[in-house]
Amino acid sequence: MPNPSIDPFADDIVDDPWRVEYSVPGLNESVTNKVVADIDALCRPERPRIDTPLQKALLIPSPGAGFGKSHLIGTLFERLRGRATLVNIRPFEDPETCWKSILMRIVQELRFPDRYAVADGEASNVTQLEVFAHGVLSQVVADRLDAINGNKETIRRLRQPPEQLTWLPGNQNWRTYLDEHINNGGWIGQVQQLLGRRFLLEVALESWLKVLYGYAYVYQDDWNLQQACLDWMQGDPIDDDAAQEIGIRLPDRIRVDQTASAINGLAKSRVLDLCLLAGFFRPFLICFDQTETYGKSAELASTLGTVTTDLTNEARNQLTLITANILPWRKLLKVHWQQASLARLDGSLILEGINLQQGIELVDHRLCVFDVDETRRERFWGDRQWFESLFQGSKEMSVRMFLHECSRRWIEGGEEIAKPESRSPRTSLLTLFKRYVDDISAKPRRLVYDRDTFYWLVNELAVGVEGMTVDKVTSESREHLPCWRNGDRQFVFGFESGNHWKRWHNIARSALTENEQNGRIRVYLRTPELPKIPKATWRVAKPDIEQAMRSCLLILVLDQHELVRLYAAQELHADALQGDIDWKAKEVTDFLRQELADLWQSILHWPESGSNEPPNESPNESQEHAPSEELHHAIVKVVSESRFLSLEELIDRLPGELDRETVLGVCGEATRITVHAHPNMTVVQWRH
Repeated sequence: MPNPSIDPFADDIVDDPWRVEYSVPGLNESVTNKVVADIDALCRPERPRIDTPLQKALLIPSPGAGFGKSHLIGTLFERLRGRATLVNIRPFEDPETCWKSILMRIVQELRFPDRYAVADGEASNVTQLEVFAHGVLSQVVADRLDAINGNKETIRRLRQPPEQLTWLPGNQNWRTYLDEHINNGGWIGQVQQLLGRRFLLEVALESWLKVLYGYAYVYQDDWNLQQACLDWMQGDPIDDDAAQEIGIRLPDRIRVDQTASAINGLAKSRVLDLCLLAGFFRPFLICFDQTETYGKSAELASTLGTVTTDLTNEARNQLTLITANILPWRKLLKVHWQQASLARLDGSLILEGINLQQGIELVDHRLCVFDVDETRRERFWGDRQWFESLFQGSKEMSVRMFLHECSRRWIEGGEEIAKPESRSPRTSLLTLFKRYVDDISAKPRRLVYDRDTFYWLVNELAVGVEGMTVDKVTSESREHLPCWRNGDRQFVFGFESGNHWKRWHNIARSALTENEQNGRIRVYLRTPELPKIPKATWRVAKPDIEQAMRSCLLILVLDQHELVRLYAAQELHADALQGDIDWKAKEVTDFLRQELADLWQSILHWPESGSNEPPNESPNESQEHAPSEELHHAIVKVVSESRFLSLEELIDRLPGELDRETVLGVCGEATRITVHAHPNMTVVQWRH
């Protein structure tokens, strides 16, 4: 039986489009159909699709907060799964490295499971990137076989839809064929000749095919080489030995001493290449949500316009979608866009509010999902006069406002409620933050390196910390890096997710030089899934790196608890900027500075704080300390038997002492468990 204290209407913010499981029939259906039709126009049968029609980016404005911008993206992800490669771009914070952020987000998103492979509640381990690799390689081979009048049945099987390509990795004949031909320069030359001059990648097709083949087939059990494939795709340098093993051509290897501008340009070229390669497979839907964040500065706003123009003009096989609230769009974004960028937008669509009939359907769905009994349903509905009164002044209203009114009715136990314009006391920031912490804890795949959250932390949130000023300094790569000045000490923040020894050797030597000249300390934040620096095998670089780490190079590896709190803080701040919560952005900023005080102090008091951790030889330490399979089974057993229970009840029924973050992380990985992080409690639910 469900807990009667659980409010079915409290969950009113969509913060993960992949978790959208229900859409009200008819609500914003015309908008959804337009996007789907534009994707269908890109899905022409020929391979590769080089001459796809250039389409305008779609601007989907909302009359205000709470009309379902993120929910729309979730609905599109559900409608288009298996038909498009779906990417949701969190806002970039640094205009200088915008393409680096976008590329990293695309590759990270591609590492999520491919949603068409979910069946009977159990997720396939096949990722979007693996399916992308299968799709590209199968079509390249099919084209080549077709050109030489190869076996028709083999060609037919290779041209099957994506969901029917799961046989490829286990087929020995296919593996043998790839092993023989991918490393055959003559064969690849024939493939490129067949494609012609119109199919022009920024790097050689040979390097791309070998990286995709290595990632999806050869290095499944070799973490280091598979990670090297990912690093190369993300525009990060990799060791020459790894590049040679994979088969990346010498001209396509990435130098470690590039300028920030060159790195950003290289990242853009990777994005364009991925889109062109999608011509063998299925198009990309690239979504920019939370766009109010770009209104923080004119430079950020104009950069979003430039990125949109570049994607629309240069990237094939993709559709760009931008959501925005109308008022911030007009006042904070549009005024900073060039006319050429505005001309690349199709702004003919606008989100609708929910009407009375759709409201009835949404309420019935929520009551059904939460197994509300008939007695409580009747008490909630009453004579329905309260419900009809919600739509007396207007035929429609924002979904969030509608859910707020339903929530008030629920809390009152079915008693008559005050007029809609009267407001309930807002939830405290501390309670809200705890909710966001629980929500992020249930998204373990979110807990990876995010340069933009780190940039926001040290460049924006840090402004106003007592005794500290924040400005910029120019690095050796001519990048403008955030700098904290605290008394006579300076802390300069770099952003590096890569693991190339030469890159870190250069960083260490620059840190030693800067410290000697002006007392600066370099700080790099890292996440648990990344290898710790330095590696034991770095015989040349290791002494200099360790010397710098003792005095002027702080490599701060955030543990999972710190990472959860940091990412929860960033999400809370973003929702305040969008008007999704009843707190102003400045109020949230002031609160978060206090909540993250320990992080400021661990940096400002270094090296006394002892924050530098010794190197760990394991390249994937986070996997070694992942929750056990026994815990996963125990959680699934308890939740499946109870259907609904609070997080506290779940923890009480599990063996041993477990913290909230660990339990929520397991729940987030289980496809049949849904986590509802409500302001008053966090609830876990078993889905049929």
